[in-house]
Amino acid sequence: MAQEADGRPVRGVLELFTSQGCSSCPPADEILSRYAASGDVLALSYHVDYWDYIGWKDALASRQNTDRQKAYGKTFGHRTVYTPQLVVNGSSEVEGAKSGDVAAAIDAEDLRSEPGAGEITLSQDGPTVRISALAPAARPSADRETVLVLVTYRRETQTQVSRGENEGRTLVNHHSVRDWRVVGKVTGKSMEIDMPVSMLADPDGAPTGCAVFLQEMTAKGVPGPIRAAAMLDLAP
Repeated sequence: MAQEADGRPVRGVLELFTSQGCSSCPPADEILSRYAASGDVLALSYHVDYWDYIGWKDALASRQNTDRQKAYGKTFGHRTVYTPQLVVNGSSEVEGAKSGDVAAAIDAEDLRSEPGAGEITLSQDGPTVRISALAPAARPSADRETVLVLVTYRRETQTQVSRGENEGRTLVNHHSVRDWRVVGKVTGKSMEIDMPVSMLADPDGAPTGCAVFLQEMTAKGVPGPIRAAAMLDLAP
């Protein structure tokens, strides 16, 4: 029987930049996990690779994730990057381990109530994932465009850490990003995309989720505010 599922819109997007080699990150990972379980927030964990040299190579990390954090560094005017950094709706940042600051930031703006912010629908029909996106009513600014970002993530991963700052701990990470990509520019016309589930699912068969969001971005790839988002647990 073909599997069918509809994605759900979310009230906010949390992007945590973290590392299994960083002793300051597990508390932030736990906070993100709670939001991932809530169902109404897109909580994404981007494992970065620049702490691998201190004793533990994070198997979930990628240079691509580090590149996204560096791009946000340009957004916020930082010369360096750090963990655990948490970006909220592409427009503000907090230290990921400070639960009160995270809650305040995510409660300050509900993407679902923003008028004219654009629309996204996401669904699975058997072997196909369908994405529909419509840009915000007004163009962001002269130097920005609205783009569609597609993200895939492992829903849960457990890792026994044998070296480094977290030696001896079993770390549980949720919504660890496997891949993210800019699919294309979204204009006033609706964008419709069909993708095979096989292109998005984890090759090892681990439970996988996918998400799409509309984000403002400059021609040089500097990210800005996220205007709408949806997420979907992929059925096998």
